[in-house]
Amino acid sequence: MFAHHACWQANIKSVSLKASEIYSKWTGISEKIIFSTFAQAKLAVPSTIVMDEIDCIFPSRSSSAGEKNPSFLTQLLIEMDNVRGHRVALVATTDL
Repeated sequence: MFAHHACWQANIKSVSLKASEIYSKWTGISEKIIFSTFAQAKLAVPSTIVMDEIDCIFPSRSSSAGEKNPSFLTQLLIEMDNVRGHRVALVATTDL
């Protein structure tokens, strides 16, 4: 909430990416949600993507090396790399 308000005060468009909205039982839907969120932010520069509940999206570093990461994690990392140079900021929040 604070991040969105700060963006509003600075007249910067904010786009939400919530962990609860990313997870989908259907193959490819999570990746499409991530792609469209980043595309929306790139069209509305300057903008900020507020990633809520980041602790649910990214696994802990202390997790087992053999654990399988969700397929959307790769898409999220790709989009984070591709946003460079587009005047899009990333803000991550957590409940921890």
